[in-house]
Amino acid sequence: ATTPYPDSSMTNLFNGYKDDDSFAVNANADGGWDVAFLGSTYSTLYVSGNLNFAFGSANDNSDVSGDANTGGIPTIRIGSNDANVQEIWTAVNGSPGTRTLVYKVRGNTWYSIHSVNYEFDIYFYEASGNIDIVVSQEPTNLYAYAAWNYTGSVAGIWGVTDGVNYVDGLSTHTSSIGATIPSSGTGGLRITGG
Repeated sequence: ATTPYPDSSMTNLFNGYKDDDSFAVNANADGGWDVAFLGSTYSTLYVSGNLNFAFGSANDNSDVSGDANTGGIPTIRIGSNDANVQEIWTAVNGSPGTRTLVYKVRGNTWYSIHSVNYEFDIYFYEASGNIDIVVSQEPTNLYAYAAWNYTGSVAGIWGVTDGVNYVDGLSTHTSSIGATIPSSGTGGLRITGG
């Protein structure tokens, strides 16, 4: 995976506060193209305050069960919690046919906190159809990419679902607080060929 862009080289699409709803981004309007994901192409993508990046329809689910069923909505789950999104940035590099489109998402893993404690980047590569997910700021607080069900039980939920099943080849989709998730660090998580 690539190193995340600095904010200063990107265009700000959203600067505010979204809790249990999504912000729609249009890949074409942002200088990109209809992106391929799991065999379909999409121009409209949805960034949810609940750590979902969905294709074609919004997915604001903060389900704590780890179930891959997202009501048929193809989704990249960065986590699962009643979180918020506060900033969305974008940039496009390259020329048609070889462009890279990136979205940077920043917010807090707890819905009512207005300071930023997470940041992830999703890169779309036009030539290969690959998608890279890089978590560039992974918090280690109580609500770090985890679902807190008010009884003291926690489990982080992440992965790629076609809307019914996980399709990322990962052996587990839950994690304890403070554990490193597969999309963390320099390696990132790659979805091959869109």
